Amino acid sequence: MAAEHVARSAPDGYTLFVAQFASHAANKWLYDKLSYDPIKDFTAVGMMAETPFFLLVSSQSNIQSVQDLVNLGKQKPGGLSFGSSAIGSPIHIAGELLRMQSNTKAVHVPYKGAGPAATDLVGGNLDFMFDATAMSLVKAGKLRALAVADSERWHGQPTVPSMAEQGFPNFRVKGFFTLVAPAGTPEAILERLNAIMVEYARRPDVQAKMTGMQVSALPLSRQQTDAYLLKESTRWEQVVKTSGAKAE
Repeated sequence: MAAEHVARSAPDGYTLFVAQFASHAANKWLYDKLSYDPIKDFTAVGMMAETPFFLLVSSQSNIQSVQDLVNLGKQKPGGLSFGSSAIGSPIHIAGELLRMQSNTKAVHVPYKGAGPAATDLVGGNLDFMFDATAMSLVKAGKLRALAVADSERWHGQPTVPSMAEQGFPNFRVKGFFTLVAPAGTPEAILERLNAIMVEYARRPDVQAKMTGMQVSALPLSRQQTDAYLLKESTRWEQVVKTSGAKAE
């Protein structure tokens, strides 16, 4: 595993890791024994980007709102079905969070990637999924975006309402990409790398390009990034444990 390799590497600034939701927020609670500690074995270099996720349904369905989806789940024998790219992925955990917050039955169907799940959603084989990369199918008229999984609308898709607007004020799920180094890497190296990251993240052209890629640039300091990772790891413990999800 790449995370373990970097965690055990020399802390000289030459070996870095792009930490994501799975590696640094969910895996600690999905695996009975994880070969690395996402907090103790790493130190933050900086934040690369956040990814918004959208609650999607087939455009052929009659579902026009989150409440419509919840109502369907309460009426449908066996409840709803939702897909994800993998067990423990942020779009899997988002589905579990919706199931818990809405008190609705929902069965998770893991796929090998979000693409096949989106294809089945278009075909009516799933009731919903959360995703960012499938927004092209929304533009093509094959899927419908009910909400962005956040308390506020996302600037890149301002016409899509937030989950808070639809009765779920505490619903927030975002993917993230952070650059981390092995614990013990010299401060001077870390600060130098962070300064470069922050400089680029603040550039309007970089921000515009990243918005076009369905992500948001975040110019955070090392300390802010460390705090972000700790908060994400902590906040998902109860959700993952309550969902019963386990890595295979």
